[in-house]
Amino acid sequence: MKGRIVIDRDRIIGKINANIYGHLLEHMSRCIYGGIYEENSKFSDKMGLRKDVLDVLRRIKPSIIRWPGGNFASAYQWEDGIGTKEKRVIRYDPVWQVEENNQFGTQEFMSLCQRLDAEPYICVNLGNGSMREAINWVEYCNYDGNSYYARLRRSHGHTEPYMVKYWGLGNEIWSPAQIGHKSASDYAKRAREFAKAMKRVDPGIKLVAVGENDPEWDYEVVRVLGEHIDYISIHAYFSPLCAEYDKAMAISEVVEDRTKVLKGVIDAGTDSSYNHIKISWDEWNLLGWICHEKHLENDNNSSYNLQNALVTASILNVFQRLCSVVTMACYSPVVNIRGAFFVHPKGVVLRPQYHVFDLYANHSGGIALDPLVESASYECALISELGTFKYLPLPETVRVKYLDVSVTYDRKKLFVAVVNKHKQENMTCQIELEKFGSDYSRATVYEINHRNLDAYNDIDCPEEIHIERKELSNLKRSFTYDFPAHSITGIEVQTR
Repeated sequence: MKGRIVIDRDRIIGKINANIYGHLLEHMSRCIYGGIYEENSKFSDKMGLRKDVLDVLRRIKPSIIRWPGGNFASAYQWEDGIGTKEKRVIRYDPVWQVEENNQFGTQEFMSLCQRLDAEPYICVNLGNGSMREAINWVEYCNYDGNSYYARLRRSHGHTEPYMVKYWGLGNEIWSPAQIGHKSASDYAKRAREFAKAMKRVDPGIKLVAVGENDPEWDYEVVRVLGEHIDYISIHAYFSPLCAEYDKAMAISEVVEDRTKVLKGVIDAGTDSSYNHIKISWDEWNLLGWICHEKHLENDNNSSYNLQNALVTASILNVFQRLCSVVTMACYSPVVNIRGAFFVHPKGVVLRPQYHVFDLYANHSGGIALDPLVESASYECALISELGTFKYLPLPETVRVKYLDVSVTYDRKKLFVAVVNKHKQENMTCQIELEKFGSDYSRATVYEINHRNLDAYNDIDCPEEIHIERKELSNLKRSFTYDFPAHSITGIEVQTR
């Protein structure tokens, strides 16, 4: 099967915000305790953070980390998690119905972000929390005066303000299962007052409103909150564990379509003076909460196979292509459960999707180009309830190109990311660089693939799926490359 990719330097989409390579860290299951944080482990530092986990996180350069949730945020009392650890209270968490010991709190989260050079993104409690709690949290983190919470922060060992830039106005308040559930109108009015109050403490903060997969909800939120917010969110978990391959490969088409729908809602719900509002996909993942056995808590590594990696790469391609609209995204969660890697008492297992983030975060350029892509395609009937998109009507069918392509560049390199979605066949592709206009002679190819779509990494086979690297020399302005079936390929062309 054949295809064609034409790359033109003048077909610029826009600048890519590195915050699309973000992650969520939530107090649930083994995401924090037994994941990023584990006191008394031989791998942990004095604060309790696992050094081996920090090492693998650094490799994927998490640009932004959202915390404390997620659903957990809707009942979190942040002052329980500051100060001397011995004095922190153990509180019952009504969200996950477990006891929270609060050993990982604001101080530990900020230390984590500083060590990873990641932007902190804090979600305040609009579930059962008060406006005063939110104001105090901003004051504790960002105020440099002599107020009570500024002095409290200093007494906890941090003289300078943390200067947290990104704040979320609650989490999924649209859901009847959420603590503090509200209608769009009631949420928007309450969030507006939170936003006004929080910005009076620090006018420079950026605020993220709760979005839904329902245009009516989103319209009401941007209509009421437009002048006060900088982002509106989308959350989606797309597929049960048993999803058919062709339908899984169509998920990125739905992501692209729904992003464009939300952009239209933003334009309709605000006037031109508020069109600064961007989209934050600040919870996304292929897999939802389904697990075959409850006690596994989604930790069965066989659930995270090559197919998962293909979907992950395709969605990142969408975020890059829609970079003028999507300027933040958080893979949810980053560790354990259905995250990019799995932590166990003896070390870390890098799941296939981890290698996708390794590839994209380390090799993508900062400017997105719009390539001409010629590719065969197939028509796919979508399942009636595609994960959390069940709340929004989906088209009965969608057409999917076998070649899913994103092209990015900076001053030193051109990066062509290609997902071959064909299950059985290689794609022989003509790649044309005449219109790119730089001098080049060599390229490095990075490939994620396996003969078995169900292959996965685990404790006893940690390198079953990994990135393979090879060099291309004597590169021509037009060359042919064979993209293997069900593969992810990154071609990095060094420019002069």
